[in-house]
Amino acid sequence: MGYSLVPEPAEEAPHPRLEPVSAWLFRGRSRFLKAAGLQQAETALFTMPVDARGFDPSIGGMWRNYALMDLPLEEKAHYFAAEPLEDNLQLLASDIPAPRVYVLPLPRDSINPDHTGLERPDIGAPLTGREALPDTPPKAIIGIIDHGINIFHRRFRTGRFGSRIASAWMQSAPREGDRLPFGHEWLRRDIVAAQEAHGDDEDALLRLISRGAAGMDRSLEHRVSHGTHILDLAAGMAPDDPRGDAYPIIAVTLPPSVTRETSGSMLALPFVLGLEYILDRARRYMTEMADPAPVFVNVSFGLSGGPRRGLHRLEQSIHRIAERHVSELAKSHSNGGPPPRILVAAGNRNRARGHSQAAPETAQMAVVWHLPPADRTSNFLECRIETRANRPPSAITVRLKPPDRDQELVRRMERSGGTGWSEASLITRKGAAIGRVSIQDEGGQPTIVTVALGPTDPGPGSEAAALPGDWRIGVEVHGARVLRIDTWILRDDVPPGFRDNGRQSTLVDQAYRDRDDRGFPLDDDPEQPFSQIRRTGTLNALATGALPQAPATMQILETVGAYRGRDPGAILPSGYSATPDFLQAERIDSSAQADRSAVLPGIRAAGSRSATTAVLDGTSVSTPQVLRQRALGEGEWLRNMIDAGNHRLGAAILSPRQERGRR
Repeated sequence: MGYSLVPEPAEEAPHPRLEPVSAWLFRGRSRFLKAAGLQQAETALFTMPVDARGFDPSIGGMWRNYALMDLPLEEKAHYFAAEPLEDNLQLLASDIPAPRVYVLPLPRDSINPDHTGLERPDIGAPLTGREALPDTPPKAIIGIIDHGINIFHRRFRTGRFGSRIASAWMQSAPREGDRLPFGHEWLRRDIVAAQEAHGDDEDALLRLISRGAAGMDRSLEHRVSHGTHILDLAAGMAPDDPRGDAYPIIAVTLPPSVTRETSGSMLALPFVLGLEYILDRARRYMTEMADPAPVFVNVSFGLSGGPRRGLHRLEQSIHRIAERHVSELAKSHSNGGPPPRILVAAGNRNRARGHSQAAPETAQMAVVWHLPPADRTSNFLECRIETRANRPPSAITVRLKPPDRDQELVRRMERSGGTGWSEASLITRKGAAIGRVSIQDEGGQPTIVTVALGPTDPGPGSEAAALPGDWRIGVEVHGARVLRIDTWILRDDVPPGFRDNGRQSTLVDQAYRDRDDRGFPLDDDPEQPFSQIRRTGTLNALATGALPQAPATMQILETVGAYRGRDPGAILPSGYSATPDFLQAERIDSSAQADRSAVLPGIRAAGSRSATTAVLDGTSVSTPQVLRQRALGEGEWLRNMIDAGNHRLGAAILSPRQERGRR
């Protein structure tokens, strides 16, 4: 059928430090921008270089790249080529050694034109007016990074027109003002003024925050929106609750392109800037307080791939930004202040058949990767290679066998020298690129092989498709002693409310058992028969290990799992709630109820509009409940489940949640 696996032509190759998923999505023939609803004429790209410890907002290094003009997308093959970016990267060498580049598509009208060079993003622009601050000193500040947040919802008000939301950053909204590099900031005074102007006309209020979504994000038009539901679980209160003023909210609504691209490749820039924004605004609200209030931030996003063991750049960015928050508090408060607590969902990949592990100390791996038909989005597989003494491989052989071909495509990729390695080959069919194989590593980190395959249904046009069916992928390591090889499939099921419908790919192994002899789902790996596909190791890649350089007193990340059931004596982990890899020092710290029973999934909380409720499930709904207990003290902690032998529930579980009225 005309397949080949060939070196990527130099004239088509993106910059070697571009994150590999983005490198495929933004190739000249990538349909990502169009499929996401962003047209070239209304889109610009931000890029963010980071070092090995993640993003540091205290230094320069984020820049806006060229706007995508009205040129055919096919002519943008060289957009992230080495030559245009290398000069900029060289200028950063003193601040950021060996930076890695991440990208973010944004509507053009959301971008601040003043932020066009190699300069520090002005997240910390001064706020003006006493009305931007809470009325009373807060007991705790609640932060949330999510999508689809109705900042006008009655559950976040005080009285009829007051608001508990101190500030909110709508990252893809049309820009108004110069405080931020992109998007629009709503201060408390702005929210109150809008609520007073429009009264109970929630349609008019929602139109104010639904502009600039570029046709992609219609979450607030649905009965339930993820961010509104999660924020209600974390901090929602009745408008007449006297505690409201003591728990102000700082919200960040991510761009729709980030939520839609569920592999997480677009998450880096908006996430780290969003976290920096929350902590910066929190510090400003505490300038007149004798003792700083604790800050709790909810993160209900999960990633499946990456280097893990605490090495993911976003995970390290969390620690870096949190450490900076503590040091900044020490400048204004003699006694310093508590570190922020970032609560991260454990993830919902336990039953996803998305992780496999080769036999220990085996230098090769072979998996069967099933691509579903009628998939409009690309699929990604990551192979993580860990070697003894961090000695990297001298070469890696990659083998691929498409569903309609008996003969393998084989390519050996040689290390060219130095401490880093970046090499790529294209998978072509009938002369058109349908996929990409890339290898990246850096000194002291695992080697990552990323296999990207295009949509099995690319839509109208002449582009070749990646055939649906079973693709056989093999990797063989040369010149190093291998400790373990793991494979993860990146998430691809596009959330509801988006224009295209991604379909999740899976791994296939005849030895894998998803049910027991009675027909009930298996949620733990059986000892026999042994399958390469493992439920163990499905934990969110943002919560896979403590940083050795972080002080013991910096208790920053808390990983939250999910359970089902109402009787505290019969609580079981929810079937989808991830299983940590104990050999990799992964753990779940706590759990909360996410399902009422095995046949009644989900937890009820606020719908998109005031006076409505809806049900959502997943570890994303258990996480804000733990945050609520940490910040507001609501709920009772039950027994230590690790001592009882159930590591999927963590060291403590929160008592089953009681339904509260939500009028």
